[in-house]
This record gives sequence, C-alpha cells and structure tokens, in this order.
Amino acid sequence: MVHSSRLERRVCISLTDSDRRPRFMDGPGAAWFRFYDAFNGSTSDPSPYFNVARYREHYPGSPTPGQAGCAISHFRVLESFASSTGPDDGVALISEDDVLMPTETEAVLKCILKDNSFDIAVLADRGPTNPSLAFQRLLMTEAQLSLLSRPIVCGGRIRRLGRFAGNPYTTAFYLITRSGAQKLVSGLVEDAGGPWTIADDWPLFRDRYGLDIRVLRPGLVTYMGGSTTREAASLARDSETTDRAVGLLDSLKTALALRSRWRAARLAVRATAHDIKAR
Repeated sequence: MVHSSRLERRVCISLTDSDRRPRFMDGPGAAWFRFYDAFNGSTSDPSPYFNVARYREHYPGSPTPGQAGCAISHFRVLESFASSTGPDDGVALISEDDVLMPTETEAVLKCILKDNSFDIAVLADRGPTNPSLAFQRLLMTEAQLSLLSRPIVCGGRIRRLGRFAGNPYTTAFYLITRSGAQKLVSGLVEDAGGPWTIADDWPLFRDRYGLDIRVLRPGLVTYMGGSTTREAASLARDSETTDRAVGLLDSLKTALALRSRWRAARLAVRATAHDIKAR
C-alpha cells in the first residue's frame, strides 16, 4: 500500500450484482478498496437525483440511464469524501470495477502523491474496444497534455502528468483531493442542486468550477470489458473496423494520420498555454 498519509481512502464504484468484483479484487492493491454500490439508472428512476433539465440546456438530447447513474454514483462518493474530516490535501482514489491495475500501481501512485499538487488526477485512458491504429489516432485527437507536463518514471516506463486540452473522457481511475471534492460538489449543488453533467466532463469542471485537473499519459490501468455506462450502439462503433483502408495508399494515410497529428499538435499547444497561465 502507498505509504502516504495523503491517500486516505480507496473506493471502487460497482453495481451491486456486478460479476466483475471478484476479478477486480485479484488486482494488486485491491484489498484496500471498499466497494460502493452504484446507482443503477437502468432499474431506478434517476430524475429525483439528477437534474435532467439542466443537462438538456448544456448537452444535446437527454442523458442515458447509464450516464445519469454514473454521474449520481460518482457524486455521492465525492460528496461523502468532501464532508469528511481531514486536511484539504487528503486524497481519495476512485475506481470503477472494470479496471485492471498493473503491478506498478502502488509505485506510480507514490510518485504522483509525493511531488505533485492537484485537485484531480485522471489516471486512465478511455478504454478502446478496438485496438486498431485508426481508433488510436481518434483517441489522439481527443486530448493532449501540456508540453511542460511532469515525467513520472516508474516500473521501467515513462509517463507524463500534466494539464490538458480536449477531453480525456473517463472516470475509470482517478485521484481527488478533499478540497477538490468540495469544490466540485459545491459547484454542482449551487448550479443545479446536485449532479447534472456527464461524470467525466473534466473541461467543464476545470473551467466552470476552477479545479486544477491533471492527466496521466499513458494511462495506468487497462480494462477487463466494455463499459457498463455507455450505450451498446456507442460501443459497437468503437469496435467496428473500416472496410476502406485496405489499399496501400489508404493504409499509408492511416499510418501517417497527418490530420490527426495536426489536431493533436494544436491541442498540445493549447494545453501548454493553459498550463503557463495556471502557474
């Protein structure tokens, strides 16, 4: 276990009847987690606990049951931590039950907690169901880190932790300080009486509620299966393979991905500018 007084609790958010719990508990460091029974938006009405009207003002359409349930579950876990007694820089580690933690998890956590200040540190990549190069290029254009990001060297691998541009979608595995939880919870309550966003709208939480959010790349964890909060159609799109990129020219375009690299470079510049401004 990480020998840091900052890391006060570890919580795994999981549906009560999830068959993933036993495998999660086989992971390194899992013995220090406690399960939180997630709100199941598919079997219970989330509307008393999630501001659907406010959601519709900001996002297109209505939240799916899974999105609302995920947001409610994370909000409740963070609300409990925010109201607990302890130092502002006390930290909680929040996980979802489809996460597979590597053997170097404890060492990486120790490095992050030793020399880094933040409100939230997102430690996972969005879990692709398709390992194709084309899909990886898509992920590259979603978010990039500041060029001033701090290197985290551990387990024979170099990762970077820093501020971001874009949206590093995922609530699968993250650290949050008590003061960060208090900022986020109070912001959501003041805005809409409670949760009203998707659970992983990190840019909104940063820009609207003033949270200092860092992202780890590459992410620390992998996944044991598809998301339980995303809709089947969305998962199917990720797993599709294209029929067009079969010729040499198409394959070369996919490999070079000049448009994706340009978008990623622009995101990196934006992230660096934001980082400089925030220092």
